[in-house]
Amino acid sequence: MKIKVNRLLLCIILFGTFIKQLYSYIGIEYILIPGSSYGYQQLARGDKITLAFELIVLISIVLLFFIESKVRKKFFTLGYRLTLLALVLGIMFWEILTIFQNGLITTLYSTTAPHVYLTALCVCIGMDESLFNVFIKYIKWIGYLSLGLSLVWYLVFLQTHPNGLLGNSSVLTFYIQGFWFLCIWSITEKKTSSLQVLVTIGIGAFLAGLFNSRSWIIQCLIWAVVYVYYTSGKKGLTRLFKVIVFVSLGLVIAYFLINHYYPQSLDLLIKKMGTDTRSFQYEDLFSQTNLWDYIFGNGYNFQYYSASMGGMYSYIDNSYLLMLVRYGLVLGLFYPLVFVIPIIKTFKNRSIRNKTALILLMWLAALGGLSVYCAVILDLKSIALAALAGYSMRENKKSLSGKKMYCQIK
Repeated sequence: MKIKVNRLLLCIILFGTFIKQLYSYIGIEYILIPGSSYGYQQLARGDKITLAFELIVLISIVLLFFIESKVRKKFFTLGYRLTLLALVLGIMFWEILTIFQNGLITTLYSTTAPHVYLTALCVCIGMDESLFNVFIKYIKWIGYLSLGLSLVWYLVFLQTHPNGLLGNSSVLTFYIQGFWFLCIWSITEKKTSSLQVLVTIGIGAFLAGLFNSRSWIIQCLIWAVVYVYYTSGKKGLTRLFKVIVFVSLGLVIAYFLINHYYPQSLDLLIKKMGTDTRSFQYEDLFSQTNLWDYIFGNGYNFQYYSASMGGMYSYIDNSYLLMLVRYGLVLGLFYPLVFVIPIIKTFKNRSIRNKTALILLMWLAALGGLSVYCAVILDLKSIALAALAGYSMRENKKSLSGKKMYCQIK
């Protein structure tokens, strides 16, 4: 009966979040990004329906975490438990403070309020082997569906803005979601076809080029190298050479396809290659803050003046700085540790493959600003990467247990 409850909660978490994301963008018009003459964004819908879905998903995440108590005790180290405890206590403190400052409704409607970091509790999905196997089956098809939806929405975007550049939108939201889902599936599913995975990576790189996203082209290249190298056995260097050839051919094919069918997209991508979209944020932020701001935090309402953005601005394309300047070390340290701990343990344990650790490193790099529009919010990618961290902890513990049994038998 317990397994059925776990699976029910997992379905609620996955499909509830997916439906909420779909509903959030249906019928939403594109508007110009402030300060831009050709960049467009979609502001996702936030109403009572989206709020209801988010509350249901949050409650399901917390319930699932507590239901998986036996799994937590089996695979969580003391340090990992303390990390999660400190994170949850920090979330509770800042959530209560945010509610006092802004009111309950405003806090719940926010996509970046402290409660979104509760997605870290989804590590319990990866800790439970049977539950994670179900999770992998779901995310494969949700991943392909997400990439398909991103392409459809992009074609719709081109009908009204043929020369426009995409900002935060349904296109990138579902593309990024599909990328992470299929990336996780490719390195955790035991029975995967190398050809299918490489074609999937090629599609991902093609779409990233089509959407003028240089950062996600880079992530696709890293994904290809990680997958081929760690699934190639003793012929790693040979297979790595093959993937370089494959990726090069893929990029050439993608170039000609995009240039032939969507030349405006290629022109915008080439134009964007030499554009700096980060430095001004760091200069503005650091000139208006001090060390204590990053240690203790300034709260959810923190803003800084940005002439480039036309006034007071509350966001920065670096999730670590955003966490620190808003919520201090209590969130800015312990949330990343949820992923850093399994990475370190996996690299230390040489008897298991390091591919999960490298995917988690890709996630941490994305949060640090490598990839655009990749922040911690209550969405499927944040849930999936936390599940992968739990999976990495479980595989590491199983490997160490196997070593001890081998030594005892020997």
